[in-house]
Amino acid sequence: MASATAVRHHAVVSAPILLLVALGLDAVLAAHPWSFLITGLLDEPAHLATAGLILLALPLHVVSRYGGWMLIGSVAIDIDHLPLYLGDRGFLVDGGRPPTHSLAVVVLLLLVALAIPAWRRPLNGLGCGVLAHFVRDVATGPGLAVLWPALPVTAKLPYSAYVGFLGLLTLGAILRNRAEQQAHPGCAPGDSLD
Repeated sequence: MASATAVRHHAVVSAPILLLVALGLDAVLAAHPWSFLITGLLDEPAHLATAGLILLALPLHVVSRYGGWMLIGSVAIDIDHLPLYLGDRGFLVDGGRPPTHSLAVVVLLLLVALAIPAWRRPLNGLGCGVLAHFVRDVATGPGLAVLWPALPVTAKLPYSAYVGFLGLLTLGAILRNRAEQQAHPGCAPGDSLD
């Protein structure tokens, strides 16, 4: 996939930019009590930046196969906030996020992917995107009810853990880029690395 290869080729630049986007948007979110609409407009690009960093640190064949679906899944899970926006505050677990912000959704996607082979690629990619979404949510806002319905208690990590993870992803993306450039000298953006 040429576009994934081109982005990977420039990971030395794109990874730090994605890191700054995610952290910058979080700083803006923390600076003011925004409306639901503005919060969403700031939150979703931060989720995309987080998923993008994860993708840059993964092998290119994984990115080519699941990357688009992963990016979609990293923001599509927030559709479960609609009942909250419509006034149903009872759709929260432990005062936090909706119950669908749990590993149960990922397990469901994977089970359906196993049952319907033709849907495996998109559902596996969406499941990975939901996990990427959770990476950020577990350290921001009220946290996550990760093990709902088995354990309807919210888990929260310190924001510094998320920042550290993003830093490691950025470093991993840069190192992967350098290793791929050394393994394929003279390879231009858009060239296949396979």
